[in-house]
Amino acid sequence: MVSLIKDKRELRRMGKGLLFISPWLIGYLLFMAYPLLSSLYYSFTSYDVISPAHWVGLQNYIKILSSDTVFYQAIRNTLYFTIVSVVFGTIVSFAIALLLNKIRYFASIFRTVVFLPSVLPAVAGTILFVWVLNPSYGIVNAFLRLLHIPAPAWFSDPHWSIPGLVLMSAWTAGPWVIIYLSALQGLPEDVYEAAELDGCKPWTALFRITIPLLSPVIFFNVIMSVIGGLQTFTQGFIAGGLDGAPAGSLLFYGMYIYEQAFAFFNMGYASALAWILFIVTAICTAFVSRMLGRYTYYEN
Repeated sequence: MVSLIKDKRELRRMGKGLLFISPWLIGYLLFMAYPLLSSLYYSFTSYDVISPAHWVGLQNYIKILSSDTVFYQAIRNTLYFTIVSVVFGTIVSFAIALLLNKIRYFASIFRTVVFLPSVLPAVAGTILFVWVLNPSYGIVNAFLRLLHIPAPAWFSDPHWSIPGLVLMSAWTAGPWVIIYLSALQGLPEDVYEAAELDGCKPWTALFRITIPLLSPVIFFNVIMSVIGGLQTFTQGFIAGGLDGAPAGSLLFYGMYIYEQAFAFFNMGYASALAWILFIVTAICTAFVSRMLGRYTYYEN
């Protein structure tokens, strides 16, 4: 009898809890679960929005993997950008966090300046960087000419277009810098004091103490950066247009999905591309997790 009363109380509590989160559940089912399952279904169909969907089985996936050369170009560009931007962005954001951690005067001002570019809308930031990296009158090339260094053509040269976007992604690394900075400020001081008494140099302490202690934070930032890099769209679209100029070097995977869906109205084909991106993202995430997991240390 007592257990029955307890069960009824638990059911009432659960019912109240579900009632309170029902707006979120309804929103999730309508705007997340339903589109997700719908895209999975449409990936096996030929669907142009106007006509009813026609079931074609694995035909979309076979066409993508066997004869779609643009698919391989888009995924190659996306992987190249992701690898370079993650490596470069991680090093830059971690280095800036180390510098900010040493600043004692006007620290809040410097942190605000570092974080501000990430608040700027992606479209405005990309347009700004297209101007900054303009090969004729851009600030960067003007500075390089003063130093008598050959100035790249940046977004006019297929070999320099992605490095230009990598610079822009590092410029907006404020959130990662703040995460690293907060983690650095939470490190135990007694560990560094003991290492200093043992004659440990700052450079040795960085690689033997700081980086191992921050390895879970580095792991998190790298994983999130990889996922974000694979979904790059706005920067490439603004800098190179829908065709990814110059010479398709800025044609990213997300842009190709957008082109198939909203330019050609091949919704079934675009859905298949989206699910392949999901699989690629899962594989890349698992690979990075396995590679970095062995160097990640957690406190007991």
